[in-house]
Amino acid sequence: MLEITEHLLAAAHLLSGTAWFGALVYRTFFVDSKALKFFKTDGEFEHFSLALSHNMRYVVLLSLVTCGVSGFVLAGLRWNPSQGWLTLIGVKTALWFVAFGLFGYISWSFWPKRVFATGDEVKTLRRQGFVVSVVMIGIAAAGMVLGQVAKQMSA
Repeated sequence: MLEITEHLLAAAHLLSGTAWFGALVYRTFFVDSKALKFFKTDGEFEHFSLALSHNMRYVVLLSLVTCGVSGFVLAGLRWNPSQGWLTLIGVKTALWFVAFGLFGYISWSFWPKRVFATGDEVKTLRRQGFVVSVVMIGIAAAGMVLGQVAKQMSA
């Protein structure tokens, strides 16, 4: 029974992390770049962007929480007292907290600034948003790699 539970937790962990990573990559490198070429004005693009992401913060939040909670439980099930494994899990945990904090900043601080921006602010905030998105993609990718290394160490 413990093995089935561990597999289900691993599936939830991997699927939620992959969904978050995939959504970030798709939005950052495909949706936004194509939409910017499609819309004639910054206002049209921002309106589309707002409509596209409406209520998505809760889906992303659920994904991040699922990934974090399942990872916490998996770490307990696969505990390895070696210094290398503990360091990897510590870094992975720190990355999750940074991602969670960045998500909160983006959702409840950065995004409202972008919605109400005017003139040159729009382009500046859009560039900043791209940088933050790339950082989030890097955090997600690093978390995946660290998780796989840690899994190998606990096997």
